[in-house]
Amino acid sequence: MGASKGIRIIGTTNPPFENSFLDLGPPGPPITFYTPEKERMRQKVNAWILSSEEFDGVVDLDAVVRDPSHPTQLLPNYDSGDHLHPNNAGCRAEGGAIPLALFQSH
Repeated sequence: MGASKGIRIIGTTNPPFENSFLDLGPPGPPITFYTPEKERMRQKVNAWILSSEEFDGVVDLDAVVRDPSHPTQLLPNYDSGDHLHPNNAGCRAEGGAIPLALFQSH
């Protein structure tokens, strides 16, 4: 960890992204990202972030913005429309989940 150099390292989990897409417009169709294999990797990485103790602090953004009834997707109230990025309400929820104590020196 970077604490020995006065730098705190804060980790965050990866939010869900099922049905996500990038629409570049004509002539091609939207580009999709989600696969069950990528979801398994996201879950594996998130478990490591939460349990590795490699960070000075961790914020579980996945838990903040995921839909409890469909945990591989963003909560509809937090979805910007591309099923990948949170909207303003989602960003406020993420920001509100970050304890300010993470930024205080110890």
